[in-house]
Amino acid sequence: MVDGRLAIAELVRAPFHQLGILLTRRCPLECAHCCTRSGPDVDDAADEIAAKTWIDQAVALGIRDICFTGGDPFVALPALRTLVAHAGENHAIAGAITSAFWATSERRAKQVLRQLPGLHYVGLSYDMYHADWTPPERVQFAFAGAKAVGLQVMVGVCYPPWQSPPEAEVHRLFPGADIYCTPLNEVGRGATLLPRLVKQALAEQVASQTDDAGFCPYMVPFVNTRGSVLACCVEIDADKTGDPRFVGRFADGTLDDAVDRMLHDPFLVAVREVGIRKMWQMLETDGYEVPNYRSTAYSVCTLCSRMCADQKAVERVRALLEERERAPSAAAARAEGWA
Repeated sequence: MVDGRLAIAELVRAPFHQLGILLTRRCPLECAHCCTRSGPDVDDAADEIAAKTWIDQAVALGIRDICFTGGDPFVALPALRTLVAHAGENHAIAGAITSAFWATSERRAKQVLRQLPGLHYVGLSYDMYHADWTPPERVQFAFAGAKAVGLQVMVGVCYPPWQSPPEAEVHRLFPGADIYCTPLNEVGRGATLLPRLVKQALAEQVASQTDDAGFCPYMVPFVNTRGSVLACCVEIDADKTGDPRFVGRFADGTLDDAVDRMLHDPFLVAVREVGIRKMWQMLETDGYEVPNYRSTAYSVCTLCSRMCADQKAVERVRALLEERERAPSAAAARAEGWA
């Protein structure tokens, strides 16, 4: 097992600290909010040999955190075991995100996790949407089992973006857990679920307005099952649509090429450094028809996905960013509403 403190110290060498790998879209659950549209009958998995090369290239770039996700990577336990071991052999941290469907008891949880001796951390997904499919006891068993075998544990919670994160409830179920909260997004099955909830929230006037710029906290290179590199894990089919979050294919280049695009594409840089709400404001100032981007009914990821799906909006933002670069001063840029 890699010492996390040593690995974290090494992360400063890499522009992005983590590589996400979509190992499989198969999952015993069919959650209403699932951004990958995963389920028990979805036959879509990464090639194990190819995934090893993805890990090798990540490590060569200085990335020391390899996170396997799905679907649920624990449905592909032999492949997960092989790839976790491969990451460890390359002195990288390995982690996996799971619904804990397999943790029928604490004893069983420990048995499963001990089959992954190179695993460093586990992320447990649990919220109102997962609860329709997995009882909280299984997640609690996985939490206790992971702690017992010495793993770092996080609990991931998805919630409507206009509500406060349900941290108190999660702490009650998982005392001492590290929690990461993600607003519900209009992607995958969430594209059906969220509009209905937003309509209700706006009717009940529970969503407020925000001046937050909307900086993206999730941008790391992410590889889907086809070997396409994306700038984040939110839209796994970005390589099919001309979405600017698609930054390369391993079949056509290297991870280094893809990361270079993430670092230098003005649009992706702006998502990180200007903020997606500010980018919609730029378009509004330019006379473009925009959504209610200041409403807390829409998460940063939803607003980003909407813009990325609008090719004209993307190209106009690129043009405005070029104009910003030619602005005589930062003060002039601020006067135009760009900063």
